[in-house]
Formats: sequence, structure tokens, C-alpha cells
Amino acid sequence: MLFDFAQRTGRISGVLEGLSKTEQTEVMINLIVSEAIKTSRNLRGTFEPK
Repeated sequence: MLFDFAQRTGRISGVLEGLSKTEQTEVMINLIVSEAIKTSRNLRGTFEPK
């Protein structure tokens, strides 16, 4: 998962260069939120009692 994030971040950094600072910030926030949601989904079952 971390590798996927790093790989997408590398791709996104090239795209970000053409955006305004505001747009860059918005894209990065959306990416971080998306990764947090994925991580939460993956961990959900880890801490639930069985």
C-alpha cells in the first residue's frame, strides 16, 4: 500500500506542476483523505473483537 501511494505521488507531482497552489493543495488533501479511508477499511477488522 505504501508503495502504491509513493508511486501515485510520483505521478501526481508531475501533474501538480501545472496547477495553481490552491489546486495543488486540494489535490493533495484529496489524495491523503483517500489513502486514509483505504487504510481505515483495511484496519477495520483488525481491532474488532472476534
